[in-house]
Amino acid sequence: MYHEGNDEKALNNLTTRIDAAWNNRDPKAFSDLFEESGDFIFHDGLILRGRTAIEKYYQEKFPLIRKRERHATRGDHVRLVRPDIAILDFEVELFSYVGNSREKDTRLKLLCTIVAIKESGQWLISAIRLMVPKKRDSPKGR
Repeated sequence: MYHEGNDEKALNNLTTRIDAAWNNRDPKAFSDLFEESGDFIFHDGLILRGRTAIEKYYQEKFPLIRKRERHATRGDHVRLVRPDIAILDFEVELFSYVGNSREKDTRLKLLCTIVAIKESGQWLISAIRLMVPKKRDSPKGR
């Protein structure tokens, strides 16, 4: 039986697992979130195709990232297209804490869209697209 609430929780948990894998600098855990043929298109045009390419990229990239830098997702919006396909929209923030305070030094904020598929009862990432948010002017009169 299809339970939308359970799927929504599992999909929201997917973004938590993305943050954890990134923050632990674990390329295997990060790439394991993708289906075998999953792809990742970055905001700068870099394209990674396949779980192996994603893992290899992060094996090289994670050691170069400052230890204090963190990855956080916010504003999860989940839309189930079918019982086995979902679209997630959220914001990604890369930041470091300033000294011992809780004040953030944000390096980058991006919009992210994920297409997720359900395989053997588990939600996996089929595609990630990162975008730089465009600053929009407020409509006149507001």
